[in-house]
Amino acid sequence: MSSSEVDSRVACKYGADCYQKNSLHHEKYKHPEKKKRSSEEACAKNASKLKIEVSNVPEEFKEEFNTSNLNDDVRSWLKKIYSFEMPEDFYSFFEFTKSLTKSCELPVLGLHLVGPYDLLMGHILRCTKAEAHMHYRYYYDPPEFQTILKVDSPPQLHFGYFRDDPNEMPAFVGSNDSEKDCTIKIVAGNIFGAVNTILDNQLKIANPFMKMKVKTIQTALQKWSSKHGFTLDTVTPAMRSRKGKVMTKTFHGAGLVVPYNKKTEVGYRELAENDATLKKILKEIVDTTRPGQRSPIWTKLQPVITFANIANDECDFGASLELGIDLFCFGNEIFHQTALHQLTTAYNLLGRNLYATIAQLHLANRKKSSDPSVLT
Repeated sequence: MSSSEVDSRVACKYGADCYQKNSLHHEKYKHPEKKKRSSEEACAKNASKLKIEVSNVPEEFKEEFNTSNLNDDVRSWLKKIYSFEMPEDFYSFFEFTKSLTKSCELPVLGLHLVGPYDLLMGHILRCTKAEAHMHYRYYYDPPEFQTILKVDSPPQLHFGYFRDDPNEMPAFVGSNDSEKDCTIKIVAGNIFGAVNTILDNQLKIANPFMKMKVKTIQTALQKWSSKHGFTLDTVTPAMRSRKGKVMTKTFHGAGLVVPYNKKTEVGYRELAENDATLKKILKEIVDTTRPGQRSPIWTKLQPVITFANIANDECDFGASLELGIDLFCFGNEIFHQTALHQLTTAYNLLGRNLYATIAQLHLANRKKSSDPSVLT
């Protein structure tokens, strides 16, 4: 059809997003031309996603890794990149998904393996340690949380390993919907249990046709986990043991665990204000927008900060960590600098230096509108 002729075809209701490839459909319906993006634009977009602030972090976080030879020794490579070991269920679940589909994606639920799995699947060929730790780090993810799964809907719902200490294996798999708030829900003891729970929930709402698909995959998952010795329990003995060590829930609700001597009562002390009062103070600071009126309200927070700093001097490092996590979870950038100071101080005193660097990277690049996929 020449440019001078009038296109009498009916406009397709799906517009440029139409999925139809049938030529008869395109003869009958017209579609707007899709804008072609130049290679320069594509490169610019990719480059912008790869730019993260990495100043003032250890040089090792700027070192670039070539992940194309991960298959030579996967476990050693991942430990070099992340500075901690991945648990056995992480690798076994990857093998399980490969047994279902070559793409390593679960063919229901819009459930996707992300984060460190992107390295295993060859989606990322080069990355620095800093980029690896920022890849799929959502707005409210504390340093203890490492995303490994995401779903299509809700778009910000994701699942990850939660480690109290980077030198330990994950305590549990939790979930967070960063579009809602900072809450971390404890889901299961490992990734098999977490996905089994997701499938249980899907069965409650799926149509009959989808239920068959979900049930098929759940049966396969249950057989695999049983054969390889992975529990599907949502509460495990290790999780019960950890519950007894939690000193406080913190704003995210998953709890804070630090070394604590019950006899000497050294290691943790409560903050100068309870959660409800602290949230009220923080909200008052954020809501005050008139010039000159915010400083007096900050004075209400200062005793809490001073008290936490004194606690550090007396080896109660948990207080400073709690305050840092709470300020981080409250989410407003007004508190980023104070949160970072409390977090880095506490993490370093606790020997969790890796978390101090992750907090620094995250707060330097933290934006609610950011795509959590730093590497694509």
